[in-house]
Amino acid sequence: VTTSDGATEVAREVVTISTSGSTGELWFKAPTLSTSANTIFYIYYGNAAATEPVASAPYGKNNVWDSSFKGVWHLKDGTTLSATDSTASGNNGTISGATAAAGTLDGAGSFDGTNDNVNLGAGSSLNFTSAFTFSLWYKTSSGGSANQGVLSKGTFLSGAFDWTIGGGGGAGNFRQGGLSAPIDHGYTFNTLNQWGLMHVTYNGSNLILYGNGSQLSSTAHTGSLRTTTQPLTIADYVDVDAGWFKGQVDEVRTS
Repeated sequence: VTTSDGATEVAREVVTISTSGSTGELWFKAPTLSTSANTIFYIYYGNAAATEPVASAPYGKNNVWDSSFKGVWHLKDGTTLSATDSTASGNNGTISGATAAAGTLDGAGSFDGTNDNVNLGAGSSLNFTSAFTFSLWYKTSSGGSANQGVLSKGTFLSGAFDWTIGGGGGAGNFRQGGLSAPIDHGYTFNTLNQWGLMHVTYNGSNLILYGNGSQLSSTAHTGSLRTTTQPLTIADYVDVDAGWFKGQVDEVRTS
């Protein structure tokens, strides 16, 4: 992948590719983007003598994601489920029960709501303190009002945080366990059987939740997440008030 001069390479990541179907998933890092005109990039392909750069090379996949990213999990292609981390942090996950499914961006993980999860490990780079952003796509297929854990680091009382959605895709919480007492940051976002994009961001003084790019809630306070050796987990059981997630999750990112 190059800029418009056809020669200046940029870092890129080929997640999947089907040469027969001419389909796949590709990410690259644009050095600049215009706000007023098209920005041109070129994709070169079809050279049998070309070689793939190693992940840590200047144009390799790790350099698509800058050092602020501590984990990016694409969850592969819909046929094979992979929890490989695309960043230099190397926080590769362990899959327990979850299976591959079609995602909103190529493949996703599918979770049965009983005991499936993806353990992303407890690496030091996954201990977030005074500033962080988490994002993911999800589609819940379970009705009812019970909360379901979609991303968490430990249990409600002893962990750093848990992020839950309602069983019907409605009301949910981002609950911080690292303050003097756990604090619930509630939001409403209805996406039952539909893909929804969720973000939570904290700058040390304000925690804001977004759904599909629109602000859902904002809470002003100071504090940090608890440092813990408990793993960051997709779709894990959090506590009796927030059970296992049932549905699909795609494109999980932490920074």
